[in-house]
Amino acid sequence: MEKILTLIIPTYNMEQYLHRCLDSLIVDGGHRDLLEVLVINDGSKDGSSLIAHGYQERYPELFRVIDKENGNYGSCVNRGLREAQGKYVKMLDADDRFFTEGLTVLLDNLCRQDADLVLTDYLTENLKGKVLSERQYHLVPGRTLEFDEVCLAKSLENFQMHGVCYKRRFLLSIGYRQTEGISYTDQEWVFMPMAAIRTVYYVPQLVYCYLRGRLGQTMDPSIVHRTLTQQLELTYINIKFFLQFRNNLSLNRKKFLMRQLRYSVKLAYKFGILFGDLKTEELMDFDNFLLTHEKYLYDYAGGLFFESYWKYQYVKEWRKAPKDFILPRMVRLILLLGRLPFVK
Repeated sequence: MEKILTLIIPTYNMEQYLHRCLDSLIVDGGHRDLLEVLVINDGSKDGSSLIAHGYQERYPELFRVIDKENGNYGSCVNRGLREAQGKYVKMLDADDRFFTEGLTVLLDNLCRQDADLVLTDYLTENLKGKVLSERQYHLVPGRTLEFDEVCLAKSLENFQMHGVCYKRRFLLSIGYRQTEGISYTDQEWVFMPMAAIRTVYYVPQLVYCYLRGRLGQTMDPSIVHRTLTQQLELTYINIKFFLQFRNNLSLNRKKFLMRQLRYSVKLAYKFGILFGDLKTEELMDFDNFLLTHEKYLYDYAGGLFFESYWKYQYVKEWRKAPKDFILPRMVRLILLLGRLPFVK
């Protein structure tokens, strides 16, 4: 029987969480013929490969392990796409998990579906299992929709990979490939294909459970600070991609993609100016790039406020004298006290 869904699980030193992740994918016998799970072991130095091979031995019809040299997240996704057999593909991080019942509902829906993009709900929890947030897309369920007609729905703002499932042939048709060697390339996964998506189908079902708070994960504040240059590189890549194709995009599609880019641009300036995690020259180069190539994003950044309750336009002030810029004492005090959220 044809596999309906391939799950790609990039895995690097995840022995502490991998059992939890893979256990959540053991669907009932009637659904196992529909599902393919590719565990892409990215040169792990712990017991991740051994754990994954154990699942492959017990459930050979379900799991397949691919051991490779370390190449970071994008290399795992690219390898998974080359190996995938399913009609649809979806990513799952090795420290996250699925709701098994929700996965079976998704599989049933995919058997009857041909949309380019299928969306499902997801929630975020902390290490203690407390639910931090739940994301629902609030699109019309049970009907294939034109993406251009729904892409500006408020529920699609700050689009994330956790609810996304793509038709594999669609990704192949656009020659999709992720950047290798750096982190945060899931930003490409929810950006580049969106320029070409034609149809979308919504399954109002919780499928993905995203874990926040694990030490060492890419959204760990200490990691974010240290790897901001990589995030900036991804922002450059996505903006250049947008500039290349924007003349062929509908107005709604342009607005959707620009909304995604605003989020990345905001992070770059917030961490670069407020936390000083980018060299002044790096941020100045980025600022000049926006001024030259994408004036809308340049103006958007200039209007960013320090906080909603304090209308201090820190980017605008920084631009007056970037090399000599000093944050006001009150801003520095608030940052010191940790009252400014890392992602907002």
